[in-house]
Amino acid sequence: LQKVLQHTTGEISSLDKAISSDPSSYALMAMRDSLEKRLHNLEEDFLIESHKMGLDICSYRMFVENGNPNVHSFASTLDQFQKLVTSFFSAIKNGPKRRSTFSAEDANLTEFNLGYVYPGSVGFVLTINNERLLTIESELDESIDLIFQMVELSSSEQIKLFLEKLGAGPVHAFYNWVNSNAKLGLGADIDWRRGELVRSKALIQSYKFEELSRVLDSTGDEKTSDFEIIGFLTAVNMRSKSFTIEPENAERIHGNFKDAIDESHDVTLPTKRYKAYLTKTSITKCSKEEEEEAYFLNKIEPV
Repeated sequence: LQKVLQHTTGEISSLDKAISSDPSSYALMAMRDSLEKRLHNLEEDFLIESHKMGLDICSYRMFVENGNPNVHSFASTLDQFQKLVTSFFSAIKNGPKRRSTFSAEDANLTEFNLGYVYPGSVGFVLTINNERLLTIESELDESIDLIFQMVELSSSEQIKLFLEKLGAGPVHAFYNWVNSNAKLGLGADIDWRRGELVRSKALIQSYKFEELSRVLDSTGDEKTSDFEIIGFLTAVNMRSKSFTIEPENAERIHGNFKDAIDESHDVTLPTKRYKAYLTKTSITKCSKEEEEEAYFLNKIEPV
């Protein structure tokens, strides 16, 4: 059935080229209408047979609204979508993740296979195995539902809810897919089917990808923690309110303070030990997977 579908879409593409050269040919138009009806019937059969095999169907059409992307760009965008699905699945299955990494097992469980290609457009019908028990939602079901929910987001507050549920890594994978489409001026028409039932559907124009990219770029996952260290105070700048302390058997720490340090603290010779009470702030931007760290000195006292 898959081979017949691919052959039929190829015939339609060839006919479209012939019709563009001879648009007044009734014979060519009649042949195309006949093939279109045949394709529609084959697509319905494909949905039914795929459902029997435990496969979900993802229809993914790309359309260009701005720019002139090349074949590599289309392939890269589709690859980002594959990584997005796997990252979400891995977080649902294993818990929130700081990085958009996943195991080979999770990659295998969420791998798309090509069903067939739409004629006359940059569109793909992809299949994916979705093991489920009767009406019980699978981890893949939940992952796909969350992706379709995220394309509707419009504020940092909404995105932070997904950061809590999935972690910064999967949301970064979402940003990569969104930003790739925004930069290329692409839109996407995606629907997810189980048999003849459309479970999820989204039409995302390029301006929406651009809006999502901007909001994600300004949103991050922020965590704070308090801790204490003992070390040598080696540098202080009273104008910029910055300091450097070198802990024993650890890397030096640079940070800022408000009024924790004054002229009584000795930095001329790194021989005087201090106990520092610090707050560490870790920020992971949705647009960057690298974690940014900042330290604030709350109090310091000689040991």
